[in-house]
Formats: sequence, C-alpha cells, structure tokens
Amino acid sequence: MSEPIDISHFVEVTEAIDTSASASLRRLTRTEQAGIDVPLMAKNPILDDLLSERPIVDWLLPDFIPAGSLIALAGSPGAGKSYLCYNIAMALASGLPVLGLRPPYPVRVLYFDCENALPDRIQYERWVWHGLQRPDLTLLSKNFSCCSFTLGGVEWVQAAASAVQFFKPELIIFDTTTPCCHIIDENDNAEAARVVGHIRRLMTLVSPAAACICIKHAKVYRDSGQLTLRGAKTWEGAVDSIVYVRQGEGRPKHDGWSNIKLEPAKKRAFALQYPITITPQKTDDDLGMILDATPMTAKR
Repeated sequence: MSEPIDISHFVEVTEAIDTSASASLRRLTRTEQAGIDVPLMAKNPILDDLLSERPIVDWLLPDFIPAGSLIALAGSPGAGKSYLCYNIAMALASGLPVLGLRPPYPVRVLYFDCENALPDRIQYERWVWHGLQRPDLTLLSKNFSCCSFTLGGVEWVQAAASAVQFFKPELIIFDTTTPCCHIIDENDNAEAARVVGHIRRLMTLVSPAAACICIKHAKVYRDSGQLTLRGAKTWEGAVDSIVYVRQGEGRPKHDGWSNIKLEPAKKRAFALQYPITITPQKTDDDLGMILDATPMTAKR
C-alpha cells in the first residue's frame, strides 16, 4: 500500500498564488482608479466576458445582421440579390421591418452599386419605396446613400474610404464585390485576402465598426444543386457568415417575378440560422414590389 501524499507544499503554493493574484487585482483596481494606463496583457477580460449583463452583440437587423459583421450574400445571376439588398437597405434606413424582422432603430446605410445601370437602380428604389408604403423621405435621405459606379478602379479603396468617412454608415453594401473592389482574378486567393483586408479596414473607419454585406455570385453544382461562392475559397473562411439567394423552382409568375429563398450556409453564433422564403408581390397600384417573407423554421 502506497504512503499518503503530502500535499502541504501544494496548499502553500496555491495560497501564495491566490494571495498574489488578489493583491494584483487590488493594485490593478487602484491603478485604474488613479487614471494610470495598465498594460494590455494585465487586463484579462474573462470575468467581464462571462459575467457582464451587456448584450454580446448589437443587431442592426435581429437574427440576420449583427453590428460589425462581414456577410457574403451570394446567388446566381438574376436571382434577385440586388433588389433584395435595396429592400434591406431602404427598410433599415427608414427603421421599418424587412424579411419579417424589425430593426431596433433606423440604420445609416451606404450602398456601392457597380452592378446595376442607373435606370435599373432608380426603378429598384421606386419599387422598394412604394412597397414599403412610401416611408418618410427626410429620414430616408438622411440614412440612405447610394453611390453608383464610383468604385471599380485601382483607387477603389481610397474612394470608398472617403465615402465611409463622410457618410459614417452603420452598414456598407458592395454590389457586386468583384467590380466594386476591382478584382482582376476572381480565383486568386491572395487577391481575395487583400480585398477582404481592405474591406475590414473600411468597416473600422467608423466607430463602432460598420457591418458589411458583400454581394457575390454563386456557383451551382449540377449534380447536387448545392451552392458555393464562386471564385477564390478565401472568402468562405474570411467572412463571418454566408447567405445564399436561391431562385424558386418552376416558371416565374405572370408578372415575371419568382419566389426566392434565403439559405444560411455559414452559421456562426450570431448570424441567420434558418431559411427564409420570399414571395414578391406587386402593390395594388402596381407602383411597388413587396417582399413577403416567411421563416422556414422557428427562430432560435
């Protein structure tokens, strides 16, 4: 039979560590109260992380767009990505519900459009405005700004930075990312990483950091019908969440519009967790288009 282990030494060491840690915490508190800068490594955030009653994230659009997040929204050409994002942008700017979700407050949105010709852009805006029941123009013009074809050249970062610093958005939208960000080789992972780095830095030009939706094209695998981001795979790891826009099966309705479905693909803790089916409907006066949204599953 083995002899009992003497743990008195370990108890003494543990008590000494505990005493030293308590003293360090007391010194840290006194130092902070005195206004003396404390080295970053001395400020361990774990207690605040676990015990703080503050919300972990602020939502621009609950269950979909967390403040400061980078979202890739992708679909095939003609799936309805642009019109969807104009709906999201103008509803958020007006503080109105969209996709069955209600923003907690009006959001400042900066929309870079290097995809849609000016007549198409204006028509989208008019359809959305009438579909949202003509929200207050003063509030909308204060919170929504669209820059058509102002990016796309080699100086796109500087142009975007100037617009961000001037408008101070809470949400930035790139439509679509490849032309906006002057991407030469869509399959180049190194180039994709540089672009993502530029976008992340643009998001931090305002405080708190802006969220960003990067509209991208998706690739559809014929055998399975599965969607993936077209081009460099760097995007899949670099963004915080991915949402695919899938056009409904079958022929379009008599008005030319098809149902679409939002499918979350990269589900982190704070991102869209459930599919949403969207049915476009014209307003009674035919001047607007409403996106009637139905969550496919219950929210978390």
